[in-house]
Amino acid sequence: MKVLQNRYEEGCAWSSLAIKNTLKKLEKLKEKARHCEILFAGDDEFKVNEGTTRFDVLIDKRTCSCGVWEISGLHSKHAIAALLHKRLNIENYSHIFYQ
Repeated sequence: MKVLQNRYEEGCAWSSLAIKNTLKKLEKLKEKARHCEILFAGDDEFKVNEGTTRFDVLIDKRTCSCGVWEISGLHSKHAIAALLHKRLNIENYSHIFYQ
């Protein structure tokens, strides 16, 4: 019972919307997103170049043409690059499963 109480207290002390494992994944994706080139294409639309490939990111619809964001619910590196470019909080755009 004490273990459950300790876990509960630890969970209540989190200051982040996302859980620890998700935060670790987001940090790794942030590092990978630094190598992407971002082109603004509208209000919440971005074209993200990764090498010779271009991906369309729609922030308001939470979609990326690579499909990772829609399939897993966790951001793609292209989406993270666009969110960071717009200076938005990445955790607010995570699927509820990861919060």
